[in-house]
Amino acid sequence: MKVWSDCAPRETPQHVMRFPGRASVYEAEDGFTLIELIIVLLVIPMLIFGVTAAIIASLQNQKHRVTNRLSDTADASIASAYFRRDVQERPLR
Repeated sequence: MKVWSDCAPRETPQHVMRFPGRASVYEAEDGFTLIELIIVLLVIPMLIFGVTAAIIASLQNQKHRVTNRLSDTADASIASAYFRRDVQERPLR
């Protein structure tokens, strides 16, 4: 029968060995460092700003294209109205 003292000692992980006097405190290093949080809090808004600016620019470009097409349509209808009147007023030879 094995006794607890006969078992081989557990190997200590590398991150525990960095702090030999405080191994129990530093066994679980979960979470983020302050630098990681600051970087994330700075990078994410920049990415959101870039995507939002691109979307707004494309929507404004689309709006200008629609306005130009409507203007061209109005110009074409005016020209066709004048053309029809001019043709009707011109005497035949």
